Amino acid sequence: MNRSLTKKTLFLSTLIIAVFYLISGLHSEEVEQKTTITYTVQKGDTLWGLSQKFFDSAWYWPGLWAENSKITNPHWIYPGQEITLYSKKAIAEIQEKENQPVSQIVQTIKKENIAKIEKQDKKPNFVFRKINKLPYISTREIKPDATIQRGVTPVDMYSTGDEIYITAENGSEKFLIGEKYAIYKKPEKVFDPDNKKIFIGYQYNLAGIIEILKKEGQLLRAVITNTYRPISNGDLITEFNEISPDIFLKPSVAGLKGKIIKEKEGAIYLGEHFIGFINAGTADGVERGQIYSIVEEQIVSLGNKETFTELIPIGSFVVVDAREKVSAVLIIESEKQIPTGALFISPSM
Repeated sequence: MNRSLTKKTLFLSTLIIAVFYLISGLHSEEVEQKTTITYTVQKGDTLWGLSQKFFDSAWYWPGLWAENSKITNPHWIYPGQEITLYSKKAIAEIQEKENQPVSQIVQTIKKENIAKIEKQDKKPNFVFRKINKLPYISTREIKPDATIQRGVTPVDMYSTGDEIYITAENGSEKFLIGEKYAIYKKPEKVFDPDNKKIFIGYQYNLAGIIEILKKEGQLLRAVITNTYRPISNGDLITEFNEISPDIFLKPSVAGLKGKIIKEKEGAIYLGEHFIGFINAGTADGVERGQIYSIVEEQIVSLGNKETFTELIPIGSFVVVDAREKVSAVLIIESEKQIPTGALFISPSM
């Protein structure tokens, strides 16, 4: 995950500095002179990796991103870029608590910074501009408002700028001149990757956007303003519910477990920046901006024929679109190829 540090979790950097100064016994004036430590990004660095290296936990990367406002995209940091690992304010906070155990200091700073993150609701943690191009999975089949009848100029496939005629399913009264509507391909059935007998839902792939130009008898004339997939006669027309691209990080649901049921285009494996779907949604407390760990099971032998299953982190994702039962996620870190069917858990588990 080529990404960045932020203003959100001083606690990451604070942990290292707290341990260093409390153990080394430096005097306050000596600490005061060292206001920042600047780390220069090396080839292959990621926020995930730097978080693990400096703070013994890969899950602190959002804090690193928040502490470094110059990093605009958490998924991209580059060699030569400088990252601040702690600030004068963080040192001052530690100095005020020098008579406390390091563990207590860390927990206090962690709570304070979580509160800061929750208050920063005016500025998104990142912007996912492809959000309105994503497919979605519904447990119910959606009845379209209209279908594409034919083109003003007959062609096999339509693209941006082409004018088409659409037929409304229940009259044209609900369609407004100048309003935009979504074009979807006919839905694909989605099944559990580990048990094809378990039906998950219907995947609707957004093909484009139209704008209604005028009514001509029983038909509506429209122009295609955006094209994302091939558009043809018979494609479905529904309301276009635009989703904000702004993503705000939120706490994940404690104890939540599930699996990645599909890559959006049907690929067997997922990697960084891939879009997948998980079998959890708003009914389970899932919200946009939550981050979850992707894990794989590893059988560990204890001897005497005793074994136990250990969950090994292999990546993480952030929820970008949460629906009732199924949510779309963006893979933000992958240490290896992630197969469909891979398990996910809450980071705190």
